[in-house]
Amino acid sequence: MAGSPLQLNAQTITEDFNRAVEQHQKGKLDRARRGYKRVLKAAPNHADALHLLGVIDLQRGNYEQAEKLMRQALEQNAAMAPAHYNLARCLNEMEQHEEALLAVRQAIELIPQDVDCWVLCANLLIKLDKKAEAVTALRQVLTFKPDVTSVRRSLAGLLLDLDRGEEAEEEIARLTESASRPHEALRDLAILRVQNEDREDAIILVRRALEIEPKDRQCRTLLAGLLIDSDRNLDAVPILDELLEEYPDDVETKLKLGIALANMLRFKDALPVLQFVHEKAPENSNALLKLAFVYQRLEMFDEAIAHYEKLKVQEPREARSWSNLCAVYTELEEYDKAVTEGMDALRINPDVEQTYLNLAVVFQRAGHWDQAKELYRRALNVNPEYHSVGSNLSHLLLAQGEIEDGWDLYGHGFNAQMRRPQRFIDATLWQNEDISGDQIMVWKEQGIGDDMRFASCYPDLIARAGHVIIETDPRLVTLYQRSFPEATVRPEQTPKEDMVFVGPREFRYHTPAGQLPVHLRRSLDKFPQHEGYLKPDSERVAYWRQKVEAAGDGIRIGLSWRSMHRNVSRDMVYTELADWAELIAADGITCISLQYHEPDEEIAALERDTGLKVHLMEGVDLKDELDEAAALTKACDLVVSAGTSVADMSGALGVPVLFYGNYLHAMQLGTDGFPWYPSSVFFSRPPGSTMQPIVETITREVIGLARKHQAGELT
Repeated sequence: MAGSPLQLNAQTITEDFNRAVEQHQKGKLDRARRGYKRVLKAAPNHADALHLLGVIDLQRGNYEQAEKLMRQALEQNAAMAPAHYNLARCLNEMEQHEEALLAVRQAIELIPQDVDCWVLCANLLIKLDKKAEAVTALRQVLTFKPDVTSVRRSLAGLLLDLDRGEEAEEEIARLTESASRPHEALRDLAILRVQNEDREDAIILVRRALEIEPKDRQCRTLLAGLLIDSDRNLDAVPILDELLEEYPDDVETKLKLGIALANMLRFKDALPVLQFVHEKAPENSNALLKLAFVYQRLEMFDEAIAHYEKLKVQEPREARSWSNLCAVYTELEEYDKAVTEGMDALRINPDVEQTYLNLAVVFQRAGHWDQAKELYRRALNVNPEYHSVGSNLSHLLLAQGEIEDGWDLYGHGFNAQMRRPQRFIDATLWQNEDISGDQIMVWKEQGIGDDMRFASCYPDLIARAGHVIIETDPRLVTLYQRSFPEATVRPEQTPKEDMVFVGPREFRYHTPAGQLPVHLRRSLDKFPQHEGYLKPDSERVAYWRQKVEAAGDGIRIGLSWRSMHRNVSRDMVYTELADWAELIAADGITCISLQYHEPDEEIAALERDTGLKVHLMEGVDLKDELDEAAALTKACDLVVSAGTSVADMSGALGVPVLFYGNYLHAMQLGTDGFPWYPSSVFFSRPPGSTMQPIVETITREVIGLARKHQAGELT
């Protein structure tokens, strides 16, 4: 007997639906979609067809349409757990996480042992920062499936996030016990911690993985990368060296080594490594960028420009190529080109704070202070923690004479790596408190010249403190102890690395020397009109006075024309010995070399070529015997020097000194001179000019003094 039309229709619908499901399972979504639509045409309220049609939209990323169909299906059958689950998936993709959580919880009420529902629930709770609840959800998953490694890994990570260390350790132990390759399980957990921006936990986990499998290549590579990203380059280098012994031509390992060496400012060591990487992988933009930067820092500017130009073609949206070229052209004092490159960088990406900094430096060096300050502020808008901006802005404000505001930003120099070393000491950093009953330790930072300059604040500090301990370069200890007898002076107790932890201490407060003027020199009237605060050995001064008088008649000029540290930008404010030929040849002048780094060949060449003599004093190492160098300097009538430690020593001794340096030097504090040293006259080189006008001016003034001395007008 034939079935009724109603029965036949129901049977057809079922067959159509099953065929659609079969096509869906095979991944033939268009055929499945047509099948579900045929079902819905015959039965518009068919909940399963509505649901699965919504699943197809979900698979295709049509989330709004998928949500609509899921909700229609649930109107027909509110007990359809898969529809609640897939609705939650859809809402999750639409970032409607609260609603998604409600939907998946409804699914869990209907099928409480469904692992997929609990996993989705945990993920949603994590996104909603409900980590404690997420822990509970993941534990539910492990109740049903205890061997799901990825879930246990996520659980351990969450417990670490929540500082539930003991529970995390239990899960990590279970993870390694259940894993066939436990070191890989720990490595994968470390990668998860990196994704959660917790490098320290990641480093610990990778180290544990390496305890299990010390030679695992992936773990060692991961650890080295994590250490580099954590600015622990010194720890990364031995790992990379070991890897390269085993895999000498591995490009990625070589690249990591080059980056680590560059980060440590070992640019000469980084150069051949990065050259190798670039040769083997010329398409690697990261390597090309770092190589160009290393050329830049080595002041191989032609090579730097060529590689940045190559990177422009390779990565036309990489703004750092243009930004770094801005910095290169600034060093070359090609300011128009620098501005062009900087503006192009901003057009490509206005959110690179380094570009604002580089452009600000251009305008600062050119004397356009207002534009520079505005660019520094824009850099801080992009990154409020950009310490290089704070440091540069501090120097700009000091150069303008905005002394208080400039000093208030001066502390940024440490985090910007402009002030070194950065020591971490178990004592209170002095912030101008009353220390009349306390000991304070003041420690050297930056170079010898900086230290002697900041030492001008030591008499003030000694007057305010119960007792002062001064840590300085060993070469200055004797001179400082004689100059500041009320203090304890000792060699700096720190190795050469930048960041140093020191042990037990006998003082309550500490301060870097360069922080003293922040508190003690907040206006020009706070600078004392001293006649020299460093006190050389009077007997040695008398000894050297006899020597310099024996060298020749007239006024005895101590002469230093450059630093031992030379590069393109420094050389722009240094001179050559031959530049001073007119001064050396003048009647009534005897020149004594105070040049502390290998001047012998230059002096001999000058005498050979011109017959002019600059006297080298035997019996003193001007670089390492600084107490003796101070006595010789004091024995001179006048010093002419580049802006090096020779000039600082002269000013600190109260010896008249004419010295020269960069335009708008921050330590001029907005004046035409150098407030630190009343006996000094400072000559600044304007942007784009040579040193010749300064040489001529100083020569003219010194010859004028010599004539007055010959005429008996000077004693």
